[in-house]
Amino acid sequence: MSIGVISGKLDSQTIEVVFQSSYKSSGIENTYSIGGLVNVSQTSSGLAVSVAGISVGKKAASTSVKVMTFDNLQREGDGRWATHEIIGQDKKPVMEFIGPGLETLSFSIMLNTMLGITPVDELKKIRKLRDNGVVCTFTIGGNAVTSNSWVITKLSETHKSYDNKGNLLAASVNVSLSEYVKLPKES
Repeated sequence: MSIGVISGKLDSQTIEVVFQSSYKSSGIENTYSIGGLVNVSQTSSGLAVSVAGISVGKKAASTSVKVMTFDNLQREGDGRWATHEIIGQDKKPVMEFIGPGLETLSFSIMLNTMLGITPVDELKKIRKLRDNGVVCTFTIGGNAVTSNSWVITKLSETHKSYDNKGNLLAASVNVSLSEYVKLPKES
C-alpha cells in the first residue's frame, strides 16, 4: 500500500507519483546457531552455512528496497476578507468575511538510487505534471487531502550527487501545490 499518491491525467496517460516504503526479501526465514561458531540459515532458495564468519554453501537471497516518502508537509489556508472604508473621523474600516481562501501544500521529497528510486524518472513525472498544468488528486493513506483537486505551482530541485557517467544518484525536491476548485456547471 502506498503512503500517498499525486495522480493526474495528461491526454489519455495517467501520471502517478507514488510515495511508498517497501522492503521485500526472499532472504533468511530461519537461523540456527550452533555454539556461536556455526550458523545455519534456511532461506527460500536453500540453506546457507557460515562457519566462524566464513560463508560456505548458498548465499542468502537478495533484498529489494524502495523508499520514496515526503517530509515536512506544510498545509496553509486563509479566509478571504473585504475591508470597507467608513467615512468620518475616528471611524475604523469594517471587515466582511467573503469565504475561505485556497489551501496550499508544500513538502520535500528525497530521491536516491540507494533507496530503489530512479531520481531522473521521478523528476520527469513531477515536471510533466507541473509544466502541463495537470489537475491532480493528492491522497495520503488512501484518503483525499481535500474534496478539491490540486495543481503543482512550484518545484525546486537540488541535485546532490552524480556517478562517473553523469547519472543522477540523489536529489532533494521541494514541491508546492495549490488547491484547484472547479467552477460549478451552469444550468
